[in-house]
Amino acid sequence: MRAFLAGGDARPHLDAALAKKSGDDHWECLRNPRVVLLDRLAADDQAGFDKAMAEALDLYRQYYSVGDRVDDPDGLIWIDALGLACAAFDRGWQVGVETDYLPRRIVEGAWVGTEPDLRVFS
Repeated sequence: MRAFLAGGDARPHLDAALAKKSGDDHWECLRNPRVVLLDRLAADDQAGFDKAMAEALDLYRQYYSVGDRVDDPDGLIWIDALGLACAAFDRGWQVGVETDYLPRRIVEGAWVGTEPDLRVFS
């Protein structure tokens, strides 16, 4: 991800991460889908990104719907997917996945350039 964000060639890193296989739920449901999303973003594949996002968020929901993870606050919002959705929007893409996991106003940067209203904290 660092290479991609720095404008470098992320392809070798993405290919290595995509080739990795694990039977671990954490890898299969959280880490690998994040790599696939970044791969589609780096490939400039908007349709593939939307498909990967829908699949990734479904795996995320499933992962946090089991056992002691049900009450885990990490399951409320997936910052990684949200950040990648914001990066896609910044490229001019309309993220086609509608879900509470991707608050539209955050993805679209609704508050960018506005002064924060801190009165609620006074």
